[in-house]
Amino acid sequence: MKTLIAILLLTVPLCLAGQENFTENNVEVPMDIPSAPAFSILGVNPEFISKPSDVKSFKVDWRIKNYQIAPDLALEGQPLWWFYYRKKGIKDYAKSSYFSKVLSTTSLSLGTAKLDGINHMAYALKWNLYKEKNESLIDTLTKEYVQMAQDEIDALQFQIDSLRTLGNTNVVDGVSTVSQIISLKDSMITIERRLLKEYRIAASEMTYNKWNADFLELAAGRVYTYNNGGLDSLKFNRAGWGMWLTSGKTLGKSGLLSFLLRYNRIAGNHDYYLGTGYRHGGDNYNFFTEFIYTRKGNSKDNGFADDEFFEEKYSEDLDIGWVEFADGEVEKTITISYGGEFKLRKNILLNFALKTRMDADFSFDKLIPVANVVCLMQ
Repeated sequence: MKTLIAILLLTVPLCLAGQENFTENNVEVPMDIPSAPAFSILGVNPEFISKPSDVKSFKVDWRIKNYQIAPDLALEGQPLWWFYYRKKGIKDYAKSSYFSKVLSTTSLSLGTAKLDGINHMAYALKWNLYKEKNESLIDTLTKEYVQMAQDEIDALQFQIDSLRTLGNTNVVDGVSTVSQIISLKDSMITIERRLLKEYRIAASEMTYNKWNADFLELAAGRVYTYNNGGLDSLKFNRAGWGMWLTSGKTLGKSGLLSFLLRYNRIAGNHDYYLGTGYRHGGDNYNFFTEFIYTRKGNSKDNGFADDEFFEEKYSEDLDIGWVEFADGEVEKTITISYGGEFKLRKNILLNFALKTRMDADFSFDKLIPVANVVCLMQ
């Protein structure tokens, strides 16, 4: 436990570093801190159903195991936003099409985890398809900002044009027209920065109040298993792929009803997940419960497939590893999770849950505690 506390304390300055380095003309809307999709496809997140999110920076997820930070981590960022969309001004971004805005939310994550004694690596992509309340309110706020900036800048531009008609050698009220024009141009920059700061504050407050906005997200990814014993003996296997759709509906000021539809394919086996959950609280802390029904064609009860690379390394712990089992009977399970999250600092989130897994007859099968730390490099 002391190791975990020490690492968290070391993490705080790292997460806070560089948070003033954004370009002045950016659309920087603070968003909630989500779990990495790469961890979601590996199954090591405390929650099955993620919250609505749109990361405008880079972040790191660490998995906590046996009260210590395990050597399992996931990195996430939005490359299209970082290299292209963040350079757009607010006015240009406001005019973007729906498809362009969805594309700007493209999230790429890479993650590794040791599951059931086997090393796993995954990558995943995620898109925010719909966020009714936040998106519409942010659009309205952006248009208001653009109009206020335009009105004030137009007034200053009119004064500049009037001074230019007098010529550069004239003096008005004891000051040369050139000096007045330069001063007015500096005022334009000051106005833009002031209104942008006000816009960010208003957007931040709006996001805080609407953390549980209606949403629809799509994600997909691929998982690999590998043996890193050495380059001369490296084994690398395409374990499978998956895709999932999550959605949520606002319930009052503090509630969020969410849904999950997910499909995994491990070699020739098919796994299906159907779930619903309820989350209650606010931006700084909230609690959730989930009910997930699973129909797994890739069941350990069928024994290993003949071409499974890492059978000899298999050692069941969470029973969520992406190893290939033989065709046979379908395993049906029900998982009920209780958990929550709270922000240790503005950019650091602790995620935790207790998962109770049962068979289709509601007979107790496994109790799994899970916790992760998420750090937003803002």
